[in-house]
Amino acid sequence: MFEIAEVPMIRSSILLFYPEKLLWIGAALLGGAFCLAMLFVVGFGHVQLPCMSAVDAAAVVQNYQIRLGLSDQGPVFPIPDLRKELSFFREPARPGMSQEGDAVLVHLKGSQEMQRIYLPGRLDLDVVQGKMVFAQAKSPLWVDVSLDSGGRVSGQGFVAAPDGVIDAGSFSAAFAEIHVRQAQEFVEGSAFRILADARWWGRDLFREQQEIPSSAERIEVNNEILEVPVGGWLLWKDAKWQKVDQIALSDVPVARLCEIVGKNLILEGWDSSGYARFVVSGANLPPFKMRGEDLLSAVRVRSEKQISCMVEKQCMVLKVGDWVLKQAGRWKVLRKAQDRHAYLSGQLVGELFVFEQISSKQGQKVVQGRIFNIGRTQVAPIELTIRPAKRMNRGGGTP
Repeated sequence: MFEIAEVPMIRSSILLFYPEKLLWIGAALLGGAFCLAMLFVVGFGHVQLPCMSAVDAAAVVQNYQIRLGLSDQGPVFPIPDLRKELSFFREPARPGMSQEGDAVLVHLKGSQEMQRIYLPGRLDLDVVQGKMVFAQAKSPLWVDVSLDSGGRVSGQGFVAAPDGVIDAGSFSAAFAEIHVRQAQEFVEGSAFRILADARWWGRDLFREQQEIPSSAERIEVNNEILEVPVGGWLLWKDAKWQKVDQIALSDVPVARLCEIVGKNLILEGWDSSGYARFVVSGANLPPFKMRGEDLLSAVRVRSEKQISCMVEKQCMVLKVGDWVLKQAGRWKVLRKAQDRHAYLSGQLVGELFVFEQISSKQGQKVVQGRIFNIGRTQVAPIELTIRPAKRMNRGGGTP
């Protein structure tokens, strides 16, 4: 009995981490660590900790490292070069409306964003994925912008830091020419994005060659053709662009055709966010050509102003001045006034052949005309020489 009872007592004195002592050992280690920490603080009492909670401190670090792209490695952080990022344009006033203050358009070269501000004013900026953008609210990176006595834009940049405000540099800039924007620089689905995505088909060549007065440019917006002359207006109404003679005085989007530069139209517009100048590109069309023999065959001259022929395997009798329209693979002569008016107004659409005349060249009859493409923006001449039919002799053969 006594020998068996001595065994656990001996083991208890030998095993330092016997379960009975774990609680006391843990308490002793924690106490020692606390004493060492206090000695460290007392010995380095000159280090001042910021007066903010751990949550606030983490927020500041996240703000500078993520939003402004700063690094916690080393004392130097990359403040963006404002002179290379910003450009300024004077904003033209919307016709018929007065403009309060000095309105200026600011363009960010990296992100291609544009925003209106009034001088003097504050411009809040942000850095997202390495590109400077306009901040949606007050930001720790901003620029105070004003107009100096010489008519130049002066700017002073600042960065807010936990211990104060850091000077981000100053600049003086002259106004630049208005930036001409591409479709992708507008918000998807916005009024200006829809118009900038339109296609310019050029003038109505059929009207011009028929000597019908027309100086309008044909712009296709959402599968609808709008004919707008240089200086003409478009209004955003009922979720689509419409041609108008006068613009509204409200903040609804409006646009004006300014000029033609090469293969592009330049338009300017105003909406609630300000002024924009943008480009509408011309449609890329393949060459439009057709040979006379590919359109007309089996041609016989019936009189000086009439022929019988096959128009793409369709038998017809045509008179000089006839309009022949192709729709759904079939050709139809438009002789009625209402049919011609429907074609001119765009209610009837298709390729159109105009039979112009029967002439003589070197003793042979020649049929001449023009064929217009579906959009009436391309035209090709049609000319076919009618060779005399071979005469049969009495024996049934050719001479």
